[in-house]
Amino acid sequence: ADGLDTLLASQASQRQRHAATVATMAEGIAAGQPPKAPKTQPDPDTTALYEALEKNLRAAHEADVDAHREHWAEWRRGDVARAEQAHGDLEVALAAALDAARVVVARRAAVLTLDHEMLARDKALRAQVEGERRPNDVKWYFETHIGDRRLDGIVEALGDLAKSVAASREFAAADWLPPEDAGHAELLATPVDAGSGWLHRMAQRETGKSCSVCQRAPAAVPVVIEGKWWTVCPACAEAQQSDRDAILAEGERQAKRVQHAVDPNAVYSIGADGSHEPA
Repeated sequence: ADGLDTLLASQASQRQRHAATVATMAEGIAAGQPPKAPKTQPDPDTTALYEALEKNLRAAHEADVDAHREHWAEWRRGDVARAEQAHGDLEVALAAALDAARVVVARRAAVLTLDHEMLARDKALRAQVEGERRPNDVKWYFETHIGDRRLDGIVEALGDLAKSVAASREFAAADWLPPEDAGHAELLATPVDAGSGWLHRMAQRETGKSCSVCQRAPAAVPVVIEGKWWTVCPACAEAQQSDRDAILAEGERQAKRVQHAVDPNAVYSIGADGSHEPA
């Protein structure tokens, strides 16, 4: 606080000096003297104060970062747990909303069913009801009982949304731990679960969405081949390494045949449906 007060006082003094310089220049111009640019020199005291304040601010920032980093892992674990709890709450809320929407649909259907059963048993009553008109020729019964299926769409949308939320239960960020976490080193050295959705996305992004072995069938399974994760189709994933090598060689043979019109003896035959059979 003392340093800041001193800095402010120094700045006020500089402003006074600048004002006096400007006034002197104005008097000279009025007397017909050409103006001269003032020689300004940095104020050593002000420079020193700025440097001291910058040093103190940098030290305070570093101390603040260190303090937060010390609790980062603890705070993060709590946030991950709360995120997973919130996801569970969302699933429960969607299930309740879906049940409630289905109840509304059932209750409304009961009303329409009752109307239909009554009118189907009394032709005279049905003719009266269907012949009634509101002002300006509005077909009262027909317009209020036919064509409104919006709630059915809401039920379907809620069902699809509930399935999407259930499928998104994996929170990929929860599979990572900051360096300060006690479990960081152990998890870093642990092989990745092949069933992880984020690993599948990584493999598809890096090796494509078609099978990396047969080059035809849609890739669906991450597999380690020569120390790298690749996405392959289920058939290639179940094959032995030697079989995968043969399938890969067959794919290369067929590619050469297309490119150079050369047809070496086939080792494996790859069907249009992605099946793999010995030639």
